[in-house]
Amino acid sequence: MNALSGVISQGILIWGRGLRAMQVMEIFYATMTACEVAYYTYIYAKVDKNHYQTVTSHMRAAALTGRFTSATTSQIMLSLGILTIADLNHLTFVGMCCALLCALTLPSMDYSLYFHRKTVQHPIEQKVVAEHPQNKENCSEESSRLNQNHNSYTNTHSELENGGDSQCAKKILPDFPTSVQKDDTALAAAPTSKWKQVVQLLWMDFRDAYTNPYVFKMCVFISLATCGYNQMMTYVQILWVKIGGKQQEAFNGGVEAIYTIISAVSALAFGQVKGDWSRYGEAVIGLLSVLQGALLLLSSFTDSMVIAYTVYVVFGMLYNVMMVLTNSEVARHLNQDSYALIFGMNSFVALILQTILTFAVAGLGGLTIPIRHQFVVYGGYFAVLGGVYTIKSCFTMWSYYHLDHLLS
Repeated sequence: MNALSGVISQGILIWGRGLRAMQVMEIFYATMTACEVAYYTYIYAKVDKNHYQTVTSHMRAAALTGRFTSATTSQIMLSLGILTIADLNHLTFVGMCCALLCALTLPSMDYSLYFHRKTVQHPIEQKVVAEHPQNKENCSEESSRLNQNHNSYTNTHSELENGGDSQCAKKILPDFPTSVQKDDTALAAAPTSKWKQVVQLLWMDFRDAYTNPYVFKMCVFISLATCGYNQMMTYVQILWVKIGGKQQEAFNGGVEAIYTIISAVSALAFGQVKGDWSRYGEAVIGLLSVLQGALLLLSSFTDSMVIAYTVYVVFGMLYNVMMVLTNSEVARHLNQDSYALIFGMNSFVALILQTILTFAVAGLGGLTIPIRHQFVVYGGYFAVLGGVYTIKSCFTMWSYYHLDHLLS
């Protein structure tokens, strides 16, 4: 659907005429953008959780390499007068058709996540059984014992989060709908129950993800950071015109190429960095966000295009590194069936926040402040975001230190 929507939207852009055609094109372009989440969730569904950080870096590097190729090709073709902008649109259409053909050759998923799910199982149970199959019999015995003392699912989940015996997570309540594997054909025997089951599964996956404190704080960061990044990317060229005038536009393609290739290499390199991100992840994303805020503040005051371009490249590189870390960590702690739901929700929240930020800062009904002052706001936005997560990281690391001290 992602590639097909891209082909249709690009075709309408080239051959469509009139306002109505452009409106239809925007619908298909929005569909293409919304379906991008499937790119990540498909890969996550095909690999082991231990490799999520690596494959996340590969996916982000692949997307950035595509942008690098596009920017470089466009800059060369336009500079040498080989192609016009209209010709580049046709080149983009050919690229989208090639992407569609590649997508058609990919192996399909075995079943639909919510309409034809083979088994219904709680994510905590899935994760622990997969990680500790040798303890399945012990966990069953533990389950029988704990079922005598009936606890709610929420209390069970809290116990696990607070250091309970993770090897005996089969103690999840037997009367909880998703704690026992079932055959979906039996659940869907009554036609009227299928949609109710879909809604129930969606709600359970949503609740399980966002009631996990670690997943929740990473998702909040992804949405807020993506909002700020998209806002900066939207208005940065207006700032460049303010700094360097119209003559700087000739170099924009080259700067985009430099940004994408450096970000791709950085994402790939960070994908190989192994660390205890549950302990130090907040500190990393917090400090990098503060650095991003400082860079945006610098760009708002500078009159040098070299500095402005450098800020753009470094800012984008830091963002992509942080997304490798946060997306892989979120995926690693999610039920496999809920990847698309949660990543889609993160993107949706980011777009809502960006809409609010745009209206407040640049919209006609908002402050409508000058572009340099806008970047002061964006710099402060990232500085506050980074400060909050840096302070939170201090408490997290202290908790780990205290726990290690008690166990030693």
